[in-house]
Amino acid sequence: MASNDKLIVEELNKQEILNKIEAFEVYRAIKSSNPRIKIEIKKLRKEILSGLSRHDRVSGIWFVNLYKKVVEARSKIISIESLEKAYDTEDKEIIAKKLIAHYSNYGISVGAILGASGGLLGFITAAYATFGEVACLSYFELCLLYDLSVLYERPLDKANNLEIYRLLKTALAVNDLDMSNDKVDSMVDKGAKLIEEKLYKNDVQVLQGLLKNMGASIVKRMTKNLFAKMIPLIGVFSGTLVGITEDFKVIKSFGKRTVVFYKNMKDYKFN
Repeated sequence: MASNDKLIVEELNKQEILNKIEAFEVYRAIKSSNPRIKIEIKKLRKEILSGLSRHDRVSGIWFVNLYKKVVEARSKIISIESLEKAYDTEDKEIIAKKLIAHYSNYGISVGAILGASGGLLGFITAAYATFGEVACLSYFELCLLYDLSVLYERPLDKANNLEIYRLLKTALAVNDLDMSNDKVDSMVDKGAKLIEEKLYKNDVQVLQGLLKNMGASIVKRMTKNLFAKMIPLIGVFSGTLVGITEDFKVIKSFGKRTVVFYKNMKDYKFN
């Protein structure tokens, strides 16, 4: 590698470290403004994991349950009026940006609190610890999803299953295979059109099957962050930095893709 290239790589690595440390400082500010954030995040993890078997986690049933829980709870407290009042504006773009920033801060907190496993201990306890982290991140993603659906006047509790399917595919950046299940596997060979026809008719079982396998896919995809948490010697500090930066980016990207989906609604036909 040429010396100039080496210098560029070194500078990029330094910048990456600085970004991680800056994110850590942001978490310290969040913790200062809300001293109970650690207790709240751990309580949320406990509530989500309560009653879930290993099969529920691996199979993705947890995601179906979490989706239902979020939609039921948010539909009772979130309206376009409440969002406009909370952010003191009717400008959808401004509200959307503030919502994404709000939930991204939760991503930082989840990463700092639940993503701190490191070294050998991190390796041993990784599977369980990381599932709790992924589940909490998914909870905040779904809360953001619901809030944005209300903001763009397509609330999830009133949306057609086909719209929900397309929205989640976009927001989570998953493909058709990620969202398949035993019931719909036989339809895959006949094309995605048949699945969409079932969803258009509001076939709840098909949607739940898709959500279930999506949950399994989420766990597999996001546990790749474990490798950085298993570095010996660096340990907890390494895990915390990785968790903070990665979990922040996960929710921020999720929010941006959701906004793009709603802005491109004209390209879809749901009714």
